[in-house]
Amino acid sequence: MKGLRLFVTDCIKKDWPNNEKGVFDVPNEIVSSFDYEEIVICGGEPLVFKKNLIRLLQSFFTIGEMTGIKRKVLVETSLCDFWIIDDILKYCDGIICTPKTKDNMAYFKQLNNELLKGNYFRHYEKKDLRLNILPSVKHFFPENLKVWQIQEFPSDEFVSDTAGDYRRIANLWEDDNDWYSLTR
Repeated sequence: MKGLRLFVTDCIKKDWPNNEKGVFDVPNEIVSSFDYEEIVICGGEPLVFKKNLIRLLQSFFTIGEMTGIKRKVLVETSLCDFWIIDDILKYCDGIICTPKTKDNMAYFKQLNNELLKGNYFRHYEKKDLRLNILPSVKHFFPENLKVWQIQEFPSDEFVSDTAGDYRRIANLWEDDNDWYSLTR
């Protein structure tokens, strides 16, 4: 199978565009297999639950090591917080940033500046860094986006085409404290 968009939380900021238009509907179908070439972890906002996210990414890495089957694992976010992304990029193949608000853009500019610095750019040059640009925030982007693979959307009501199947985990994340009870 080609790709999976894995929905992990329905935590969505109220001020995100299209929040009330059903663009971010939670998928009904629960994932039953991870037999995909590419897995994109999405939601709501998976970075809000950094501990759960890192544990999930570590699980994909461990399964890959045990089976010898490597899958490309990306995390999709609107938050674009450099310090969180710096922590999670150690465990995944890349990030897909889609800033949706002015506040998201402030975080994105810091992220972009840090990635452009020599030490971070060399550290992440083999990572898949994708950027989705929406019309409502297009004018906020800095000029130098050379570290990103850019995709511009004609409308804020976009549907990501980064992976094929759209599934959810059985128990959506609501906090970082219940992870161990879910695994016992």
